[in-house]
Amino acid sequence: MIAKGGPHLTPTKAVHFPGFRIRVSSGEMRGENWSMPQLAKYLAPAAGFPVVNRTGITGSYDIGFSYAPNSEADSTLPSLNEALKEATGLLLKPQRVPVETLVIDAVQKIPTAN
Repeated sequence: MIAKGGPHLTPTKAVHFPGFRIRVSSGEMRGENWSMPQLAKYLAPAAGFPVVNRTGITGSYDIGFSYAPNSEADSTLPSLNEALKEATGLLLKPQRVPVETLVIDAVQKIPTAN
């Protein structure tokens, strides 16, 4: 979701393939040439729930911010949502939306000859 004041994203200057220079770890997200669907994909593990891009924003951007993982009370860093808002002008907004899910009913191990 786009925050009040609109997005303030930095268009990519990268000449590399989309998603180049990905640095996604607990408390940090940095990358070049990211699309909004890629950002949503990388946000999901940090948010702890599926993230769906509904911004309508196209293009590729260089994105980077640090945040307090797991809402650590003693951290001087902002929460994930606050860091995202400050860095990009975007927000995570809880909604019920359909998401693609893969269900595996059963697995059978069938021996094969060498």
